[in-house]
Amino acid sequence: MEQLELENIDFLKERNLEDLHYSSKQWLFNIDFWRQELNFFQNLLDTQAKHVTTVDQKKQIDHFQNLIIYYQGELLDEFHQKVRRHEKRLKNLLINNESPTDLSYRENHNLLFDQIISFDNQFKKYKLELYSFMSQVISSY
Repeated sequence: MEQLELENIDFLKERNLEDLHYSSKQWLFNIDFWRQELNFFQNLLDTQAKHVTTVDQKKQIDHFQNLIIYYQGELLDEFHQKVRRHEKRLKNLLINNESPTDLSYRENHNLLFDQIISFDNQFKKYKLELYSFMSQVISSY
């Protein structure tokens, strides 16, 4: 994700379509990686749930599982679809030799960039909370 954090709007305006394609491919990779992480977290929650004893801990397990369902079942699927459509549009631009100054494409790219960065930051917070919670659960037995 460091790659994404280094980008900015001025740089985006100067980038050619191949660079934008590379960014989109990185986003698709990140989406797949997040899905794998979420699968791992779900398995972790499933295996550790038997060690949870308090009502508060059970509520936290439910909270983490609900976020996994939301992230996996809605948000990441939506991102994946948006990036795939974005890539399809880019392919058409490249096939038709259209100018890389297509502002609507670049604006869409910037919007996707902002959404993915926002999710990445949100997901990092989720992981920190989960790691902290799992540390408490594991240390209690």
